[in-house]
Amino acid sequence: MTATPNGKTTPVSRANQLAADVLLELRDKKRLTQQELAKACGKNQSYIAKIETGNQNVSLKTLDEIVSAAGGTLELSVKVRKRRQPLL
Repeated sequence: MTATPNGKTTPVSRANQLAADVLLELRDKKRLTQQELAKACGKNQSYIAKIETGNQNVSLKTLDEIVSAAGGTLELSVKVRKRRQPLL
């Protein structure tokens, strides 16, 4: 959940939470501040902060550029669930 300017909370989308997790893990492993990461990728620190709190939609292309600028590699995986067969 994130707070809006009027104080209400809204749920964070799964995609935004995944992007946030990617950047938080990246910064932790690389021991970077938001400011250092922002400088490396040419973005504002506030933009990085918004992604990390789930308040900013980010394309895969932009997320990959941010990760790459910090010396990381973005990998995407898909898990396919088995479809349940209808009961006869």
